Amino acid sequence: MKKVMILAVAISSALSASAGVYKFKMNGAQAKANVMLNWSDNDKWTTLNATDGEAKLDSSDFKPQYVDVVFGRSMRGTMYLDPKSDLAVTVDMETGKAECSGALADINRYLLNTEFADISRDQYGLEETAFLKVCDSVYAANKALMEKASLPADFKKKEELRLKYMSYMTLPMYPAYMYYKMQKQITPSAKFFTKLDELTKFNSEWLECPEYCQFLLSAQSCYTSNMEGDDEAKKFMDWTDKVNDAKVKEYIVDSYVMSAVSSQGIDGNEALIEYFKKNVTDAEKTSKLNELCGKWEALRAGKASPTFTGTDINGKQVTLESLRGKYIYIDVWATWCGPCRGELPHLKKLEEAYKDKDIHFVSLSCDQNKEAWEKMVTKDQLQGIQLHVGPNASFLDEYMINGIPRFIILDREGKIVKANAPRPSNPETAKLFDDLLKK
Repeated sequence: MKKVMILAVAISSALSASAGVYKFKMNGAQAKANVMLNWSDNDKWTTLNATDGEAKLDSSDFKPQYVDVVFGRSMRGTMYLDPKSDLAVTVDMETGKAECSGALADINRYLLNTEFADISRDQYGLEETAFLKVCDSVYAANKALMEKASLPADFKKKEELRLKYMSYMTLPMYPAYMYYKMQKQITPSAKFFTKLDELTKFNSEWLECPEYCQFLLSAQSCYTSNMEGDDEAKKFMDWTDKVNDAKVKEYIVDSYVMSAVSSQGIDGNEALIEYFKKNVTDAEKTSKLNELCGKWEALRAGKASPTFTGTDINGKQVTLESLRGKYIYIDVWATWCGPCRGELPHLKKLEEAYKDKDIHFVSLSCDQNKEAWEKMVTKDQLQGIQLHVGPNASFLDEYMINGIPRFIILDREGKIVKANAPRPSNPETAKLFDDLLKK
């Protein structure tokens, strides 16, 4: 994986200065841009504001670790920082090569200058045996690159682990990729799962490696997707019960449950929340879930929906209150959103199928460019109730909408049925409509 360097960057800590002080200097058009550090041990970002073209990290309050570094808007790379070691790095903007000095020079020269092997997008679609061979060859190539570098023995051990999971990162995702490519269910072979089993080990000491953590979550998804049954929460809990390292189990449970509640809310996730409470002991993680659940409490089924006021194509304002008396299926979307546009044909079919039924189909555009919305509504002859609310509508914040499309179902009184409803392309949506209309 080639790390593209398009800026001249100087990262320095004077060799005579106290450890833990790093200076970041960027030359060129983005000389005064900020520098961002993503710490692998807690996935938190530190923003360093540039002053006179130089940003400074003056801290020793971190342990040795890999750090993703983002310079301005154009450059991203991986480095290894140690609060007790000095480092000076200069990256040439034309060649993209890094010159390093200090105790961590060999490590970061290797990280910044090595063009690591990777799996190309075309290779994702290979037949299974061929794909597994490619994964093996990528790992072998990356190990060879590491062996050529002059690296300290203790770091080399860390790096070999990182390279393994970096090289095999796409392996757990192979069945899902092939499903979307071929539009049919893919059943991985015993050989595939043998390889996956070989890689899916549970060791809490490895949690400091970001690539290992990412691989674990992908592996979990692969395993549970190939288990029998339709209850995804139960499959997740059954699989995770077999994780024999408490810290690894805590990491997986926290990641999965936080993601599920963030996107779906409390309703239907009660069992997962209880599972979280039994397996996650970290106070900060528990506090974050409690805070998230508190926000979703207002969006539980039966609660009054946050309201909205939107403008239709003729300039008339329409409120949520004016639509009461029918069920309401809300589509929050934007013209620039590819997945949103992908749902439009399915939405049109639903609108046609239920046009004489007791359902309002309401599309809320969060486009910044209102003219683009007006043009698309007119050109594509979009049906239903088309309203523009813009990107700053309080409705979006109150429903915690961080990604679109988002679908919501309200009852005849404007109360929430589902704060995160299935998409039009999901067959469950029509079944849900039919059940509601029977009431």
